[in-house]
Amino acid sequence: MSKPLSRDKIENDFLRQWKGLLSTICEFNPNLKLSDDIYSANTSDICIAFSVADKCFSQIRVNTMDETSKSIEYKIEVQKDAMKDAMTTAMEIAKRTSDEQGAALELELQRVKIQYESLNSQMSIEQNSKEALMERNIRQSICNELTKIHDEENRAWKLTIEHLEKTNTDLRNDKQVLSDKYEELNKKLPHMNMTAIGNIGEEFAQSVTENAFNGECDIVSVAKEAHSMDHLVTTPSGFKCRQEVKFAKPLKKDRDIDKFHRNIERAIENDEINASMLVSLKAPIPNIPSGTLIFKENMNGLKIPILYLHVQSIPVLTHGMVLLKKIQELCLLEHNARGSEPMPREVQKAHEERVIIKDIIPELLANIEEEKNSLILQLDHIQHIRDISQSRLTKLQLVEQIKDKLKENIPWIFETATIPEDLLTKAIQVWEMQRDTDGKDPTNLKAFGANKVHIERAGGIVYVKRLVRNRRKDNKRLRDEVNDDDDV
Repeated sequence: MSKPLSRDKIENDFLRQWKGLLSTICEFNPNLKLSDDIYSANTSDICIAFSVADKCFSQIRVNTMDETSKSIEYKIEVQKDAMKDAMTTAMEIAKRTSDEQGAALELELQRVKIQYESLNSQMSIEQNSKEALMERNIRQSICNELTKIHDEENRAWKLTIEHLEKTNTDLRNDKQVLSDKYEELNKKLPHMNMTAIGNIGEEFAQSVTENAFNGECDIVSVAKEAHSMDHLVTTPSGFKCRQEVKFAKPLKKDRDIDKFHRNIERAIENDEINASMLVSLKAPIPNIPSGTLIFKENMNGLKIPILYLHVQSIPVLTHGMVLLKKIQELCLLEHNARGSEPMPREVQKAHEERVIIKDIIPELLANIEEEKNSLILQLDHIQHIRDISQSRLTKLQLVEQIKDKLKENIPWIFETATIPEDLLTKAIQVWEMQRDTDGKDPTNLKAFGANKVHIERAGGIVYVKRLVRNRRKDNKRLRDEVNDDDDV
């Protein structure tokens, strides 16, 4: 079913046909001239014009018919009436046309409102559906992104776990290898001399140093050179470090520490190093805490860092080497930034001696009075001790005389029931044999079975247990003294 034409469309079609009719009339009557107002007139103006024209044509016909019989006044009245009627008719037509246009506009407005409400409802439904669709799409995209991120994180964690498991396996293998080496070395140590033990310590320190620098270093053994140390560690960046490794227990100050200091002085004078380190793998360094860092200067004024380490674990030596290299680089940067000029060694030594003498002499003069007072107090104390010792000596002599008289007159007071040595030896043997059988020390006499008689004859289980403990302590002390003699 076709949609009815609207009033505006009908009016537009009529005005277009009206303009075409006027153009046709002008083409057939060249003398006829029409103004632009007639071409641009609307439907209301055209209706008024037709009404006026109709009245005019009627009046013309009346004038033509009654021209001879009517007077001029009558014609004027008739024309006035005609004009009034034409104006009334035109006003009625215009009012009716306006009412019709208003009703048409009201209907059109209602239709537009209904269409607007329909479109608004449709747009609201479409907007809601679009928002719902957009929300679903956003949620889906977020879920996809989260799933993707989760999958990537899972893959990364899996790779990390695999890497950690592999690293753990490698570390376990390395630990097993080191444990095997440690067990093997423990078996060999009692039969090795100090030179072999020192070589093992040097190889260990060399291996850890190479790992600390990731292999980017050269390590040369210079232990056989005169007045030298164990290793010379160099890197492409200019790091030159002499490393002294000690694997003895205990360290001797005059044999190990002072020698290390003398070797450092020679190396600095010959400009052979810019860093140094003393590494003790077994015993603490005498009078020097582990981690102590001191500085010396060469003839050019460059500070030389010296580090003392008691290595109780591999990371200590690893981080110590890396730290010493960083400190040496800072010393070099500070030296270059300062721009100090070289100082002759003789001038530097003279300056140092002057400073030392200036510090020592006032201290010596200041301590004379204190030392004098201290000696006087010591002499007074010694005299007091001598008086006390003399009194105690007299007392002891008197007690000794009383003891001698008691031995002469009442000898049974000093008699003691001694247990024969063979009974004690037998009891100790029974105790050790029973311990080897049970895997632990006996707790009562019943544990010895038929051999408990030997324990009872030796003085009882408590006395024998004390003898066994003392004997074990004596054996352990003897073994430690033998091991110390071997280390020396």
